[in-house]
Amino acid sequence: MLDFLKLKKSIQDVNVQANSLRQTIEEKKQRRDFLETAPLSRNELAEKVCEMIDAHGAQYPERLSMALEFSKFKPLFDFKASNLALVNTTGGGATEGQLPKVNAYWIFADLYKQRLSDAIDVMDWPDNEVGPPLAERQTELKKLDKEIMKLEGQLQDIRQSAEQAGIHIERVDPIPTNKEMFRGGRPLNGTTKGKQ
Repeated sequence: MLDFLKLKKSIQDVNVQANSLRQTIEEKKQRRDFLETAPLSRNELAEKVCEMIDAHGAQYPERLSMALEFSKFKPLFDFKASNLALVNTTGGGATEGQLPKVNAYWIFADLYKQRLSDAIDVMDWPDNEVGPPLAERQTELKKLDKEIMKLEGQLQDIRQSAEQAGIHIERVDPIPTNKEMFRGGRPLNGTTKGKQ
């Protein structure tokens, strides 16, 4: 005689396993959303701003080289008596009365970096919502992507096997994760499980 109680328990076990996998997937997705949206620390933000200054300022030497190209063939050129527009050069000309941002980033790089870092230190910032360093985030995001893919594959296998056996898996999904749930790297309901 068919043991219906045992059959019922087996079906329940399958549902429990499927729901457990869904919950784990959801938690990992929430962690992933946190890593993608949590603010940088002040120090790391300052580092990124300084990297921007260096990256754009690096264009100035080429502009200066273009502006001084003629001197290669005029070694006797009287620089002292001239008034070349080297500070505001654009390479092929100059901006009268203006200092191009690229040029300023090179000429005043140290000053800009210091003063911008000083400003970042005192500006309003959600320090209690800061996430881990970017390098750690990238590593963890790659790991989470692999884990989520693996778990979703396992869930799909369970669902297909259950359907082939005529078993309906109840869907008891956790609270869905979406970008709108997050503000500044944290879920509005405060349930994110992650390093702060």
